[in-house]
Amino acid sequence: MLRRFEVKNFKNFNDWFIFDLSDTKSYEFNPKCIENGIATKAIVYGSNGCGKTNLGRAIFDIRTHLTDEKTDESYSSSYLNAESSSDIAEFKYIFQFGEDTLEYTYGKKSVDKLVYETVTINGKEVLSLDRRESSIATVNLEGAETLNTDLGDSKLSVVKYVKNNTLLGGNSSSKIFQLFTQFIEFMIFERTINSHNTISVNSLNVSNLILNPNPVLKDFSGLFPFEKFLNEAGVKCKLTTVEIDGTQRIAFDFGIKKIDFCSIASTGTLSLTELYFQLVRLRMNIELIAEQEEQTTPFILVDEFDAFYHQAVSKLIVKQLRDAKCQAVLTTHNPSIMSNDLLRPDCYFFMTETNIKPMHRLTDTELRKAHNIEKMYKAGAFDG
Repeated sequence: MLRRFEVKNFKNFNDWFIFDLSDTKSYEFNPKCIENGIATKAIVYGSNGCGKTNLGRAIFDIRTHLTDEKTDESYSSSYLNAESSSDIAEFKYIFQFGEDTLEYTYGKKSVDKLVYETVTINGKEVLSLDRRESSIATVNLEGAETLNTDLGDSKLSVVKYVKNNTLLGGNSSSKIFQLFTQFIEFMIFERTINSHNTISVNSLNVSNLILNPNPVLKDFSGLFPFEKFLNEAGVKCKLTTVEIDGTQRIAFDFGIKKIDFCSIASTGTLSLTELYFQLVRLRMNIELIAEQEEQTTPFILVDEFDAFYHQAVSKLIVKQLRDAKCQAVLTTHNPSIMSNDLLRPDCYFFMTETNIKPMHRLTDTELRKAHNIEKMYKAGAFDG
């Protein structure tokens, strides 16, 4: 899991900006939101222009040189902070894998020009390269003893180079390094979960997705979970099936009559159906990753996740991600989902242009489950 992230001289972040997911408290409610003292579910609030989207970009900058993911021009432009005299953007990640800690730091002059990298595992440096001093990397991992460590003029990350060109041994440091690279591969960054994606809703594909049992998605398989989702989102209905052209289709059950779902569903209901599709596919990816790599927790960040939704739907999305086997960070402007029934005070973060702090750090009040933290927020209780 990601425990702590720091960034400097990247886009709007001039001085060191620290996002500490381990700044938690011993609340007894909603324990599934915290694991080993680290927030596995977090919601970030902040005014327009404070840098919430850039925080997501900064966290996911690691994928631009450790994976084959391509970046668009809007990301690459204005990479460095305009107010800084430094020509290097710097990043620091601290990951927690069970009882083990891996720290990865690096600096870049641009999105594709690495200057230095260092990997430290449990306080011991296992990999480093500083191109300002030499093209020769230091690698202290079992299985990399014969690796040519002179990268010459290559722009390639030494982490990626080691990952792609060695069969690492089975000692503790090598296993942790492999968990680290797997974690990066499984990171997911969504700009928004919204109703304007390219999912096609029609009677056949809705029925195929929902009616066909999926052993990976036990909680999402079948008609009842979909009906429950719609009801919780505010669409009061009862669903059943009808046979059309020899295939089973989802239908609204009105008692006397049964009518094909997509033929009479409102635009809003079809939008919710598209959202359900996205959540199903997201949960499928999470479950498949969890089965494949038992010790690796997928990391998901969704920026402005509820920009197009009613508050009931927003709460539903939070519940779905809260109960999923992942570490999820959401950004929003919506205070109606600020509730101890959903998360807890050490999972709500307030962001400004210069810092980000969990709710419990912004008040002297000992927050309890019974507190109406939305009401406290609107009254200015966390403005300190």
